[in-house]
Amino acid sequence: MIRPRLALVQYGLLALLLGTLAILPWIGLPTSWYIPLIFADFFAMFVMSWDLLAGYAGQLNLGQAFFIGTAAYTSGLLNIYLHWTPALTIPLGVLAAVGVGALVGAPAVRLKGPYLALVTLVLPIAATRLVGVYADVTGGNLGKTIHDTVPQVGRGVPYLDYLMINYYYALILMALIALFLLAIASSRWGKIFEAIRENEAAVAAAGINPAKYKILAFMLSALVAGLAGATYVHLPILPILQAGGPSGVFSSTLSILIIVAAALGGMGTITGAIVGAFLLKIGQQVLGELLGTQFFSSADAQRWATLIFLVGLVLFVLFARRGLVPLLFKLPGLRRWLTPIQGEEGSP
Repeated sequence: MIRPRLALVQYGLLALLLGTLAILPWIGLPTSWYIPLIFADFFAMFVMSWDLLAGYAGQLNLGQAFFIGTAAYTSGLLNIYLHWTPALTIPLGVLAAVGVGALVGAPAVRLKGPYLALVTLVLPIAATRLVGVYADVTGGNLGKTIHDTVPQVGRGVPYLDYLMINYYYALILMALIALFLLAIASSRWGKIFEAIRENEAAVAAAGINPAKYKILAFMLSALVAGLAGATYVHLPILPILQAGGPSGVFSSTLSILIIVAAALGGMGTITGAIVGAFLLKIGQQVLGELLGTQFFSSADAQRWATLIFLVGLVLFVLFARRGLVPLLFKLPGLRRWLTPIQGEEGSP
C-alpha cells in the first residue's frame, strides 16, 4: 500500500525537475549554459538506464558505456557510410544495444558480485581497442563526423533559437525516458526486479525464474542507454562519433561517472538519477567557472574542479550513503505522511 504514495512523490519530484528546466530559458538562462544543460540531459538518460539495472535489479554493471557506445557506433557508422537517415539508424542502433544487452545478461544468470562487475568492466575497454584496430573505418581516436543531425535546424536560424531547439529536444527526450522507466519500476516487472535484488532465492522459491528477469533487466537498460547513445551522437551541437575522450561513448570514465551520479542522487529511484546527473555536471561547471575566474586557466580549472568535486562527492556519500532523493523521504512532513501507510502494509 506504500507504493502509490511513493510513486506520487516520485512523479511529483519529476514534474518539479522538468518544470524548472522547462522555464529556465524564459527567465533569463545565460547563453553559455544551454550546451552544458543539454549534455546534462543526455547524461541523466545514461544514469537512469543504469539505475534500472543496478538500482532496481541489483545487477552491478561497471560498463554501461558499452550499451551506449554500441548504439552510437551502429547508428553513426550506418549514417556515415550508407547515408541512411537517423530515423532509420537510431532504431537500428537501439536494436543493436538490446542485442548486446541480452548477450551480456546471459552470463549474469551465473555470475554475481565482482565476477559480473569484471565482465562488464572489460567490455567497453575491448570495444575501444576494436575501434582503434579498425581506425580506417571508425576514425580511431579522432572520431568521425556525423552527416545528419537530430533535430535538423536550417541555416539562418538565430543562434539562441538554435540552442533552444536543441535544449527542448533533449529535455523532452529525457522526460519521456524518465516516465517510461518510472512506469517500469512501478509495474510487476519492477517489483520482481526489486525482489531479485533483495533475495533471489526467495524469488526462485516463489516459482519465478530469476534468470529470465535478469536478462530482461539488462535488455531494458540497454534499450534506454542505446536510445540515448544513438541520439546523442546525432546532436547538432556535437555531431561526432568518438570512442574515448571527454565525449567518448565507450569511455570507462563515462561508466564510472554514471555510477557516481546514481549514488549521489539515490539508487533505485530513477528521479535520483536525474538529480545526481545534473548535480554532477552542473556542479563541475559552476566550480570550474569559479576556479577559472579566480585562480587558474580554463583548462586547469576544469581539471581541479573535477578533482575537488569528486572528493566532495566521496565525502557526501560517506555521510548520506543512500543519496539525496532517499533523504527527501525522511523530511518530517513527508515521513509522517508515509509512515501510517508503512504500518498498514502487514494489515489485512
